[in-house]
Amino acid sequence: MNRRQSRTRKQEDEFKQSATRLKSSFRQIKKEDNLVKKP
Repeated sequence: MNRRQSRTRKQEDEFKQSATRLKSSFRQIKKEDNLVKKP
């Protein structure tokens, strides 16, 4: 049980990292999109 918990925690950390990466890349895309839209 303890081993499973640690593995789950590792997966959670990886998921959080990927989610943060997705958010930052999405923010970057939005920023570039705004730059493109401005005349």
